[in-house]
Order: sequence, then structure tokens, then C-alpha cells
Amino acid sequence: IRAFNPWPGAWSLLDGERIRLLLARALDRPAPATPPGTVLDGDALDVACGSGVLRIDQLQWPGGRVLDARAAQRARHLVGKRFT
Repeated sequence: IRAFNPWPGAWSLLDGERIRLLLARALDRPAPATPPGTVLDGDALDVACGSGVLRIDQLQWPGGRVLDARAAQRARHLVGKRFT
């Protein structure tokens, strides 16, 4: 994600919307028993991956402003949804 910021940008689909991912980091945590791409429960915006967890720190919905993870969680209910 860092390598593609600002251009060409990293993105993923969530509920059919193309979400721009601006800042994220891999966590030193084992992969949970959920499908990859699933948003995990908690204060941070953690996403299950095939072999670990990705913490998204900043993202942007189409036509919206850049949000930090907490603002994104407050704006929309994301827990349990899947990035594709």
C-alpha cells in the first residue's frame, strides 16, 4: 500500500464500492479463523489476511475525504464485512 501511494494508489472493493487504501501496516498477529478480507471486531480497522492481519490506518470512499480508521468505523458499520 505504501509503495502505491500517492500513485497509482492501492484499492479494494467493499460492498461494491472501490475503497482507496492510503496507509496500512501488517500486524505481528496470527491469522484468525475467518475468511481473508473480513473486517475484524475491535477499535482499529483490522482485516484478516491469508497469513496474518492488516491494520488499515487511512482510507477513502469514492468522492469522500480521507478518513482515519476510527472515523471510518464511526461512519459505517464495517465489522464482519469483506474486502475483495
